[in-house]
Amino acid sequence: MKNKYINALSVALWDSDLIATRISLFFGELFWGVMLLWLGDTFSRPTYHVMSLVANEEIWGIIFLISAATQISIVMIEDMQDTLHVIMLCYGYS
Repeated sequence: MKNKYINALSVALWDSDLIATRISLFFGELFWGVMLLWLGDTFSRPTYHVMSLVANEEIWGIIFLISAATQISIVMIEDMQDTLHVIMLCYGYS
């Protein structure tokens, strides 16, 4: 019984393309990008102070929108193992 769950988890992590995860990342990054590009001062809150030291809200908004576009492109063109996938992998670890 234990091996059944281990095998199922192994398939989900290593043998699937995690499409649902990419779609949820797309929506999260899309909403973040729009929120940061919307009028207002998001970085005035103490939680986002470190982000404001790196770049302003518009730059972060553009970065999130590019990342969202890349995530949905990977899903739509089914490029799970090639160029875009490697780019997002490197971006995620940076």
